Amino acid sequence: MMERYRHLHRIILMVVLQGGFPGSYSQDWAITLPESIRALRGSCVEIPCTFTRPRGNKDFRLVWYKEKLLFDNIIFSQWDPSDVSEGYRGRTSLVGNEPNNCSLRIIGVQESRIYFPYIHGNCYFSLTTNPPCQTVQVTVSDVPNEPAIQIPTDLTEGERTPISCSVEHTCPPRPPTLQWNRAGYNTTYNQKRLKDGVWKAETVMEYLPSYRDHGAELICEATYPNGLRSQRWVTLNIRSAPTGEGLPTRTLRGGGAVAVLVILLALALYLFLRHRKSQKGGESGGRGAEANVQNPQATESPYINVQIKDTAMYEDMKPAESPYTALQTRDTAVYYGIKNSQPTESPYTALQTRDTAVYYIIKNPQASESPYINLQTRDTHVFKERKPQIHQQNRSK
Repeated sequence: MMERYRHLHRIILMVVLQGGFPGSYSQDWAITLPESIRALRGSCVEIPCTFTRPRGNKDFRLVWYKEKLLFDNIIFSQWDPSDVSEGYRGRTSLVGNEPNNCSLRIIGVQESRIYFPYIHGNCYFSLTTNPPCQTVQVTVSDVPNEPAIQIPTDLTEGERTPISCSVEHTCPPRPPTLQWNRAGYNTTYNQKRLKDGVWKAETVMEYLPSYRDHGAELICEATYPNGLRSQRWVTLNIRSAPTGEGLPTRTLRGGGAVAVLVILLALALYLFLRHRKSQKGGESGGRGAEANVQNPQATESPYINVQIKDTAMYEDMKPAESPYTALQTRDTAVYYGIKNSQPTESPYTALQTRDTAVYYIIKNPQASESPYINLQTRDTHVFKERKPQIHQQNRSK
């Protein structure tokens, strides 16, 4: 009861002084504070407040009230901390130590209220003079603010890019924590004052784009001191660094590279098996063989040496008593007819293939001591003359 009386006495004394000396008090005091602040239930709120005072007035006492200028409504007092109402004891304090600072911090906000500071007559009750007290409306919400993500529209693979996530709050001593859903990157954290009691907490991640993250969600989550959470996400759009055409060219590095490797291995296996098959065919007289007709002794029974490079078949032909010898190749079905008439002065032997119409004309003007063999192909026009006994010249036309 005595405390209420003393407090009422102080208020009456201030009012009397304000009425007697209006120029030295009410006309020189001014307080600046926001009109409203939105705070999260269970969190804290800092109400920014500054004031100006009359010249020469160094001593003052600051008191904060809720709703009305009543003793039971004191939430902070520089006069006597015991004057603070029980529901606010230990929950309020001044913020900052500047001479003209009157900012108030309230922790564990639970209800929406109107608050106002009282400093030597910035507002007072009088029948004739009643300047209104400057108040601030604190609105308590159960829904936390959602974070905001700042990210470029397109990211280029391999180019390090800073991505920020920020959220607004009213409690700088215990700001919300911000967490990315991407680990392994350098992050920095800071907060700054905005205005009217609002602060911004921000985290910046040095992100290195990878084509594997294209189309994935990047999530930033804010966790508040009261345990509430909120999050924001964006879809990553990452372009390929070499071509700038986007993800499809980079996607080939995964499945496409494996497909190319399989094709190369299959091709190598095919070539190897084909080579093995050609070797076996050559040994059995197939493709790649040669046909040789030899004439070791150019006397009474000469041998003709014919080499076919592509078919590579070996055949021995000896123009003895049988005048015709049929040679048939497997693929082209070419028949060689060799006719060896009686070796008189100028025998001719005609060799004709059925399909290619190549004629081989063998001319032996003297079948005794030095026979010459004239082999002419229609297409290549190559003539070869051989003299088995003399071996002095080889002419090719």
